Amino acid sequence: MMMFELSKTQFFCILFFIQTGGVFMSFQHYLIQDAKQNSWLVFLVIALIQYLLFLLFEKTYHGLRVPTFIQWIFKIYWLFVIISGLSFIVYLLTLWTLPNTPIIVTSAIILFVSYYANYGKVTAVLNIWTIAIPVVIFIVSTWLLAIPHLDWYRMAPQIDFNVVKMARAFLVATAPMIGLEFYLFLRPSVKEVRSLAGWPLFSYQLCWTLFYLAAILINQLFFGIEEIKTIPQPTLYMMKSLTLSFIERADLFYMIAWIIWSIVTVILYIFFVVMIWPADNESKRRRQNIVIHLFLLAVIGFFVSKERNEWIREIVNYLHLAIGIVLPIILILLKKGLNKWIKDSSS
Repeated sequence: MMMFELSKTQFFCILFFIQTGGVFMSFQHYLIQDAKQNSWLVFLVIALIQYLLFLLFEKTYHGLRVPTFIQWIFKIYWLFVIISGLSFIVYLLTLWTLPNTPIIVTSAIILFVSYYANYGKVTAVLNIWTIAIPVVIFIVSTWLLAIPHLDWYRMAPQIDFNVVKMARAFLVATAPMIGLEFYLFLRPSVKEVRSLAGWPLFSYQLCWTLFYLAAILINQLFFGIEEIKTIPQPTLYMMKSLTLSFIERADLFYMIAWIIWSIVTVILYIFFVVMIWPADNESKRRRQNIVIHLFLLAVIGFFVSKERNEWIREIVNYLHLAIGIVLPIILILLKKGLNKWIKDSSS
């Protein structure tokens, strides 16, 4: 498992950035399309499920040992998440601000930033989330500017709904849960407290829920159900349509802030992909870092298109259900047997 120590604050902040940087810009569009005015209710059900899973993880994390082949599964899954997130960042940059810049150049710049961050000390990477705190404040503050333009009648739930579309909506609504399996991997590194159940875990879940709930409602109440179907990135279009005296193109500032946030998430993901197996020495860890970044540079360009990016995001959604939710539960249920098997194999 991970060989470092975290404070309670570091643990929850890292978990928050892992769970937000990749998806909070795009999942609302698909969720509102399927769940319509019930979007926020669907998400609240998902939020409750995540909280129950966290309570289960908190109760059972101690002494949980993950077999090597299962670690490989998680590592490959995280690489899929990284590829999906990076390709979406490059796609939006190409579409929105850098249409004449070659994809390989944009990808190389982002990956160089990630490589440089992961090249440094472990403590520096574990605290890199502090860079994005002003970004979080800025993004949430911009949402407040849209409040006078919201139509609160659009919040009323719908009684009639399509079962197939609602099932699809629940699948899409699980996207913000991506990364919750890191609770099991990072929790043993928190040494200062015996239990996080109670107020610490509840306050984290409350912040996570309010953040995503606001992201959903801002889009749903600003555009409406029918209009949002034709808008691929509703939050950016909302920022573009707002007339602000102090910012000429609020959407560009918003997107830059989101990219900084997302790059911090990518850096953390790559760091944990490397750190899931502690290297014998620092040079070996840095070689692994080089290999992963070169691999990502080679494959990212293939997915920088609307169709291919949606395809890999769809795959990540299903992988998330299987590997991010079901697999940890199976590991917990088989905890005693797996620990005995690992012990016998190593002796």
